[in-house]
Amino acid sequence: MSVLSPDNPSTSLGLPRLPPYLETIGNASLSGAPPIDWFDERSYLSRAASNENHTSSVTFFGSPAHKTIRNFCKQVLVQRIGNYRVRYWDLAILVPNILFFLFLIIKIGQVRQKLRQSRSPIFKAFFILVYTTTVVNIVRCLVSMSIGATNQVGEIVDKVLWLILKFFLLSAELCVLTFGLLFGHLDSRTSIRNVLTATMFISLIHLALQSVLEFAIKDEHYVVEDPTEFNLYAHGGMGFWMISSGVFVIVYSMACLLPYTCIRRFVTLPAKCSFYAYCLMLALLNAAQMIGAALILTDCLDGMCIVDLTTFAYFTLYTPLVYFVFLRRSLNANTSNGGGPLFSYRKQKDEATTGDLPDAATYYPRFSGLTSPSYDDLFDCDGGARTRFGMGATIDSDFYQQTDLDQMRSGDPFNYSAPLMMSQRTPDSTVTTHVDFDCSPDYHGGVNSFEERIVSMKPSHYDVGSTHSFGTGPRHLRGLGPNGTLIFTDENDVYAEVDDEIVREALESGMDLREYSSKLEEQLKSAHRLAVHDCIEQADKLADLHIELTACDDAFARLEEMLVGFQSELGTISSDMKRLQQQSVEINQQLNNRQKVRGELSQFVDDMVVPQTMIEVILDREVGEREFLEQLHELQHKLQFLKAQEFKEAKAVADVQDVIENLKYKAMAKVREWLLLKISSFKKPLTNYQIPQGALLKNRFFYEFLLANDRQVAREVRDEYVDTISKIFFSYFKTYASRLFRLQLSDAATKDDLLGAEDTVKATGFFSSKPQVRNRATVFSLGTRESLLSFDLLSPLIVPHAAQQANERFQFESLFRSVQYALVDHSSHEFLFISDFFMVSGQAAIELFSQIMMRSITCLLKSCEERILANYDAISLYLCICLCAKYSELMVERGIPAMDGYWDTLTRMLWHRFDAVMQLHNESVRGVDVKKMIPPPDTRPHYIIRRYAEFTCALLVCSQMIRKQVESKLQRHLSRQQSEVEQLLNRLSAQLPNPSDRLVCIINNYDLILNILEERVTCESKEKSSFWELQQTRVSDYVEAMLRPHFGELIAFVNECEPLIEQGHTQLLIRYSEKVTGIVRSFSANWKKSIDAINKEILQSFTNFKNGTNILQAAFTQLVQYYHRFSKVLSHEVFSDNAALKELVNIHHIMVELKKYKPVY
Repeated sequence: MSVLSPDNPSTSLGLPRLPPYLETIGNASLSGAPPIDWFDERSYLSRAASNENHTSSVTFFGSPAHKTIRNFCKQVLVQRIGNYRVRYWDLAILVPNILFFLFLIIKIGQVRQKLRQSRSPIFKAFFILVYTTTVVNIVRCLVSMSIGATNQVGEIVDKVLWLILKFFLLSAELCVLTFGLLFGHLDSRTSIRNVLTATMFISLIHLALQSVLEFAIKDEHYVVEDPTEFNLYAHGGMGFWMISSGVFVIVYSMACLLPYTCIRRFVTLPAKCSFYAYCLMLALLNAAQMIGAALILTDCLDGMCIVDLTTFAYFTLYTPLVYFVFLRRSLNANTSNGGGPLFSYRKQKDEATTGDLPDAATYYPRFSGLTSPSYDDLFDCDGGARTRFGMGATIDSDFYQQTDLDQMRSGDPFNYSAPLMMSQRTPDSTVTTHVDFDCSPDYHGGVNSFEERIVSMKPSHYDVGSTHSFGTGPRHLRGLGPNGTLIFTDENDVYAEVDDEIVREALESGMDLREYSSKLEEQLKSAHRLAVHDCIEQADKLADLHIELTACDDAFARLEEMLVGFQSELGTISSDMKRLQQQSVEINQQLNNRQKVRGELSQFVDDMVVPQTMIEVILDREVGEREFLEQLHELQHKLQFLKAQEFKEAKAVADVQDVIENLKYKAMAKVREWLLLKISSFKKPLTNYQIPQGALLKNRFFYEFLLANDRQVAREVRDEYVDTISKIFFSYFKTYASRLFRLQLSDAATKDDLLGAEDTVKATGFFSSKPQVRNRATVFSLGTRESLLSFDLLSPLIVPHAAQQANERFQFESLFRSVQYALVDHSSHEFLFISDFFMVSGQAAIELFSQIMMRSITCLLKSCEERILANYDAISLYLCICLCAKYSELMVERGIPAMDGYWDTLTRMLWHRFDAVMQLHNESVRGVDVKKMIPPPDTRPHYIIRRYAEFTCALLVCSQMIRKQVESKLQRHLSRQQSEVEQLLNRLSAQLPNPSDRLVCIINNYDLILNILEERVTCESKEKSSFWELQQTRVSDYVEAMLRPHFGELIAFVNECEPLIEQGHTQLLIRYSEKVTGIVRSFSANWKKSIDAINKEILQSFTNFKNGTNILQAAFTQLVQYYHRFSKVLSHEVFSDNAALKELVNIHHIMVELKKYKPVY
C-alpha cells in the first residue's frame, strides 16, 4: 500500500519532544549565532522581543495555539470515550466503513446480476477486492476496540491486524493500477489470476519487510511511556515509511504522465479520465505521507498532523473511491438497459418492421478498434468519443460531425484504429448518428458530393467505408447482423448492411464505390424476391395458422368469462370467511377466560378445603408411615396458603382456620414425641448411632415442620440431640484413645536415643565381654513407616480388643493415625448430618458442630498431648505432622470447615515437640568427645554420620510426600543439624595423624551421606547440593596431596614460573634453567612407578570402589594438566636451548598409560 498510517492509532506517543532542528535564516546565521528552535516557547518569546517584524507564519510556531494543535494530533490517537476501551480514532475509521459496507449490502443484488451477465472476470476481481478490504478494515477496528492495553499479547495482535489490513489494501492498489495500464491485454481468467498472484506476491514481500522492521527495530518516536497503553505500530520506522511513500509517488506520477509520452503510440492506454484523476489523488496523498514521515524522522512532530489527516482519508475513502470511479457506472448502465452488457442490443417496441435482432446474452461482437466491454466500462471515457474520425470529423455519442473543411486541407491524418460508428442508447432505445458534411461551393471551387471526394482520395488514407451513398439525413442504428455487421436505416427505410472486412477489401482493391453499391442493390433485390416467393409457396399453411389463432382467441374469451364468474363468487366467500374468523376469535377468547377462572378457582378451593383423609391420617396413623409424611406435607402447604389468604382478608379463611390449627397442634405433638424417642435410642449400649440417624434423615421434614410452626419445640428437639450425641462421642473417643495407646511398642525411643549417643558395651561374663548394642534402626531410619502417608492413610481403624487378643503392638504414629482417622470419619458424617437435618449452613453449622464435638476434641487433644510430650522419636513426630496435613486436606475436599482449628492446635503441639527433640539431637552431636570414642576414629564412615544420613533422608522423604518443596521450619532444623555434623567431621578427622587420611575420612563420610540421599530422595534438596560441593572441594585437596609426594618438584616449578611468564620477568626465569634438567630426568625415570603407587593408595583408602575410581581419574586428570602446563613453560625462549627438552615424555604416551588404570564397570 502506498498510503501509510500511523500504524497503531489506538496507542499513545507519550510526551512530546521538541528538538531544535530549524535554524534561523539571514543575519543571525551569517553572524554565527546559535540555531534557534522555532518550536521552543522561550526562543519564540525572545525573538518576539528582539524583532517585531517577524511574519505571521513564524510567529505561529511555538505559540500556545501551535502546541495545542500538535498535542491534539497525538492525543487523538489514544483518546478514549469515557472509561470504555473504545477510542475516538478507531470509531472515526469504523463509522464510515460500516456505512459504506451497508451501502454495498444494499447493492448486492445489482452486483450479482452484473456478475452473472458479464463474461469477463475483471468485474468479479474488482468487487471481491472492494468487499474484502472493507470487511478487513471493519474487523480491524472492532478487534482493536476489544483488546485491553493490559493484555500481554494485545500489542502483537493489534500490529498483526494492521499488517493484514495493509496487505489487502496494497493488493487492491496494485490490482487497480495493473488492470488500468494493461486494460487492453487482459480479459481471460488466466490473465486475471496471474495479475492477482503477482500483485499479492509483491504485497507479501512488502509485508514481510515491513513486519521484520516493525518487530525487530522499534522507532523511538512511537514508543509509549504510559505502561497502560500499547507501543505505536511504526510501519517499520520512519525511514521505511518515507521511502515506500516516495516510491508510490513516482509510480502514480508516471501513470498520470503516460498519455503525454511517446509510449501511447505503442501501448493501448486507458482513455477514462477518472483513472488518471484516481492516480493523481493517490500520488498527492502519498506525497503528503512522505512529507509527514520525513518531518517525524527529523524529530518534528508537526508531521503527525499531516499523517493523521492523510491516514484518515485513506482508510475511510479509498474503497469508496474505487467503487465510485470504476464500478458505479457499470452497475447503473447494467440496470438502465435491462441487464444487458455494453454493445448488445435487443428489439425495441418502435421497430416492429425491422425484424428480430440477435440475442444480446449469447452474441457479443468485437469491433475493430474496441477492447473488451469490461474494460470499456472501467477505463474508457464514459460516453465520449474514443478517438477522432479522420478528415477532421469527430465522433460523438449522439452524432458524427464533420469539422471545418480547412482542417481537411491541413492534412490531418486519419485515426485508423477508430470504429466506423459509436453508439449509445437514447431514451427511446434508438441509436441515432448524424453525418453532416459541409458541401460549400468554396471548397475546390464547386459543389461536389461526398462520394466523389472519397473516390478521388487514395484508399490507403482510410480503412472503413459504407455500403451505400452518404447523405445528410440522420441514420439509425438498428442492430447487429449475423456476422458482426452494423445494420442501419435511412429516411427511406432502406437497410444498409456494412461488413468491415468486405468494405476494406473493396477499398484496397480500388473498386468503384458506385459500381459496388449498385451491385449490392441488385443482390438485395434478388434476396427480397426469393423471400417473397417463399411466402407465396407457404400461403396455405399461413392461412391455416390464421384459422387456428382465431379459434384460440375464441377459447381464451370463453375462459375469461368463466374466470370472471369465479372471481365474483370468491368475493362473497371471502366476506363470509372474515365474519366466521371474527366469531371464532371471540369464542376462543371467551373459552380462554373461562379456563383461567376455572383453574384459579379450582386451585383455591383445593388449597382451602381440608379433606377427611388428611384428618384421619394425622390423628390415627403412626408417625413413621409414608402416608403420614405425605399428609404432613399437604398440611404445611395449607397452613402457608391460609396465612397468605388471611393477609388478603379472604372470607373463606374463617371457615377452616380452627380445623387447620387443631390438626397442626396434633401433628406437632406426635412429631415431637417421635423425634425425641428416636434421639433417646442413641443411648442404648452397643448401638450404631448412624442407623437411627438414617431414619431421621428420611423424615427430616418433621423438623422442618416444627421449625416452621413452633420454633420453641424445634429448639427443644435440637438441644436434646446435641446433648445426647455429644455425650456419645465423648465416651467413645475417650475410651478408644485410652485403649488404643496401650498398644504402643515398649521399645520406643527414649531421651538416650540421640544422634550423638555412643553404642555401649555390657559385660556378659567375668572373663569375657559381648557388645550389647541397642537397635536404634527405627529411631533414625524411616523403614516402611512412609506407607502411613500413602497406602495406609485411609486403611481401617485399629480395633483395640482384637489387636490385644492377637498380641499386636504398634508404633506411636500408627496409633496416632487410627485416632485421627476415626475423628475425621465421625466428624465428616456428623457435620453433613446436622447440615441436612437441621437445615443449617455456614457459620451456624460450624457453631452447632462445635457444640456437639467440643468435649470430644478437648479430650483427644489432652490425650495426644500427653503421648506427644513423652515421644523422643523425631521421625515419628514429623510423620504425625504430615498426617495432620493430609487429614486437613481431606476435610477440605469433603467440604468440612469446622475442624480447621483442631488441626492447627494439634500441628502446633507437634511442631513444638519436634523442635525440642531436634535440639536434643543437635546438642548430642555437639557434645560428642571424639578423643574418648571407642573404637577410635579411622578413615571409614562413622556410625554417627550414617545415623545422620538415614535421619535426614527420612525427613526429606516424608516432606516430599506431602508437598513438592521442603517447608521452611524443617529446612531450618536440617541446616542447623548439617552445620553440627560438619563440625563433628572436622573433629573426627583431626584425630588422624596423616593429612591425607583426614581428607579420606571426610570424603568417605560425605560419600556415604550422598549415596543414602540419592537412593531415596528424588527431588532436589539443599542438603544434596551442599554435601556434593563439600565433597568436590575435599577431593580437589586430596588430589593435590596425593600428587605432591611424587611430582612435587614439577608442580612447584609450574606454579613459580607461570606467574613470571605472565608478568614478562624473563631475567628471573633464567635461574630456573638449572632445575629443568633434574625435573625432566626425574619425571622420565619415575612417572610410571608414581602412577602405580597413586593407584594402589587411592583404591585402598576408599571404602566405596566407585568413589575411589572417580578420585583416581581426577588425580590423573590433574597430573595431565600439570604436565601440559609444564610443557608450555618449557616452550619459553629462556628454556629453548636446554638439552633436557629432548628427554621430555610425550604427553600422549602418558595418557595412553593412564587409560590402563581406567576401571571397567
